[in-house]
Amino acid sequence: MDTEEDLERQLQEKLNESDGQRDESEGNNQIVLEYQVQINNVKAKLQETQEKKKHQEELIMKVENQALKNRFQALLNEIVSQEEREMEQLASLQEQLDSLIEK
Repeated sequence: MDTEEDLERQLQEKLNESDGQRDESEGNNQIVLEYQVQINNVKAKLQETQEKKKHQEELIMKVENQALKNRFQALLNEIVSQEEREMEQLASLQEQLDSLIEK
């Protein structure tokens, strides 16, 4: 039969185990929140980049001077590259977040 001391020790072990699980859960919640903040930041940057892209495309359509048009097209190409990088970054962060949530 368990003594009172044994019961207290078992209870303390269970409490410690419960605290450890809670701490781990809180840590995971914090990581999830950090990923969500990063995702929101990348989404905001992506939206800005897409607005720049649209503006640049409109400028290209309005300009008749071929040299200026070529310069604007070069800028547009850079913006498109930036947009692609941001979309890849967003997809990667979302995958990492989904993987973390599944655990």
